[in-house]
Amino acid sequence: MEVLVVLVVVGIASGALVLGLGGVDRATTVQIEANRFAQSLRQASDEVLVAGTPLTIVWSPSTYGFEGMENLEEALARPHALPAGILLTGPEDLGSMVIDPDSATPPADFLFRKGSVAWIVQFDGLGTDVRPVSNGSEG
Repeated sequence: MEVLVVLVVVGIASGALVLGLGGVDRATTVQIEANRFAQSLRQASDEVLVAGTPLTIVWSPSTYGFEGMENLEEALARPHALPAGILLTGPEDLGSMVIDPDSATPPADFLFRKGSVAWIVQFDGLGTDVRPVSNGSEG
């Protein structure tokens, strides 16, 4: 009987642990996607500076990619689909923006959100800054 009680307690504790990890996974996934996007933006900026050719960032709520340059590295040329539930919002919901080789790209904020978890990627045309959004809302 005692062994049965111990097994029930261990089962309940394991269930609670697994359920608790779901929220951590969601926050981590949003952060990973924001960092992946920031890295892609940095790489795209480098490509633009080296080639001297503009490149366009194209996004929707569930994907993003880069267009407009021949011989673009495969990691940038292939559109990236976000995991289920993560939404991307770009500046003024334009859907695209040009990265200019003359550093004339206007600063832009990209928001990654899943539920109440949100991360923002700030892009100034050359570099990026990735940070969590407090309380899941901007500002």
